Amino acid sequence: MVSDWNGRVCPFQSQLWSVTLAVIKQLHQISLTVRVVTSDVGSANVGMWKAAGLDIHQNHNQCSVKHPCVDNMLLYFMADVPHLLKNLRS
Repeated sequence: MVSDWNGRVCPFQSQLWSVTLAVIKQLHQISLTVRVVTSDVGSANVGMWKAAGLDIHQNHNQCSVKHPCVDNMLLYFMADVPHLLKNLRS
């Protein structure tokens, strides 16, 4: 069975990446593979992206890291569309 599913994780800012990583690993243990982490571009979330290993610079477009649970797979990070559109408008 293949279907789309999404869920939210709202931990404390200082532990954002460690909690997100723990959730990704726990989901993998029950055969659910997280492919994309989606968030707004707030400072806490950008900090999480950096903690995950993304190299975030204006001239560098890295959006994925090695998946923590699956060899030969990438874990993608993406900003949610409504916030991207809001930032383009501003």
